[in-house]
Amino acid sequence: MARVVVIGAEAMGLRAMIHPSQVHAQLAAGYGREPWVKLLEGSDLPVLVGDHLLYTRLECYAPPELRRRLYFLTNFAEVKKYPLSDTSQRNFLLFGKLLSYQTMDVGSFLPAHHYFLVAVGATNGTLWLPPYLMSQEQQGNALLRLIGPDFTVPNVYDVQFTRMPEFPEAQPLVR
Repeated sequence: MARVVVIGAEAMGLRAMIHPSQVHAQLAAGYGREPWVKLLEGSDLPVLVGDHLLYTRLECYAPPELRRRLYFLTNFAEVKKYPLSDTSQRNFLLFGKLLSYQTMDVGSFLPAHHYFLVAVGATNGTLWLPPYLMSQEQQGNALLRLIGPDFTVPNVYDVQFTRMPEFPEAQPLVR
């Protein structure tokens, strides 16, 4: 008789294939208990998610009232400043419509939303939004304030634009 030994993530994967709704409910419940998710739920402000992986997890596990306020921004006008973000921006632009993600250009979002929250996971050089917002604060265009939960990741920032920056014209997407 053959014996199967399953450990760690493989066990979760097999369990998810056998009981997908139970596993999703457990993951959603665990996600909902996270302090940073509670901060997002406790507000009615739009939520920019500065990390493409964090966005997909929130889109999957967050309650509907939070999912309606999630946005992923692109910034192709300045993509050369943040070259490692190009792939995630392109993917969200191309596939976001198919997946019903709220994806838009920063130049369209900011004039309509001067005040919002930002959820940011670990910044590893592939994200453009955190450095862009810090640059806007240094230029006197925005106020950023860490609201929690602490100095671990993910974190939630309160962002208010007091002056609109200039938005360079986006370059055509070239493959």
